[in-house]
Amino acid sequence: MVLVSMFALVGCGAYTNDVATEDNNVDNVKKDEISTSWTDLKKPHWNNRLAIPDATQSVTALAITSGIEQIFNYDWAFFEAVSSNNAMLLKSNSQVAEKAKNGEVDAGFLPHDGVLRSINKDKKDGIESPLKIVWPKEGAISIQRPIGIIANESRPNENTVLSAEFIDFILSTEAQEIMSKFGFISVRTDVKLPKGVPNDVHSTVVDWEHASENEENTRSTYEKIMGGN
Repeated sequence: MVLVSMFALVGCGAYTNDVATEDNNVDNVKKDEISTSWTDLKKPHWNNRLAIPDATQSVTALAITSGIEQIFNYDWAFFEAVSSNNAMLLKSNSQVAEKAKNGEVDAGFLPHDGVLRSINKDKKDGIESPLKIVWPKEGAISIQRPIGIIANESRPNENTVLSAEFIDFILSTEAQEIMSKFGFISVRTDVKLPKGVPNDVHSTVVDWEHASENEENTRSTYEKIMGGN
């Protein structure tokens, strides 16, 4: 799920999971600098070396922000430190990976799937990727992607039936295995984790009710802290 306005759904269900993690450019990061914790990104040696997706520009970034809030018991000290480290704010998650890969920054956080695809593409091309995924010890952040049929009494019944059949396919083993090849974590227990995602990875599930109720406060506090970046 991501944070969206409330509307009526029929047959709503998550079809894949993203996990927000940290990524490091190992070509530029010393071994003892590689972060193992969200807290590590508060350290001053990351000054001018971080990039993060902007929660005012991306709903996924807003969901990640809500998850980090939750991990730190709704204390904003993490973002205050990241802001003090002059983190680069980017409009999309993919830009974070791109900036890290080309050496403009050395670390950041974003959903794991894009980083996995970049690493796997480099491997296929015979290139050793400079990117490394770090699974924070406090827990990566699990973000579900919802799918559903919007309630509409004027819709022809055959269209509703076709939509339901499509959702059934998306949730099928066949479709979920395809998504897994692109790095997404399936909602099915009979589909293996994507290569590169450890079986014992610990994740934090966002409290979506709290996140929804406090969305405006999260947005305004984030903008106040990170606005100068």
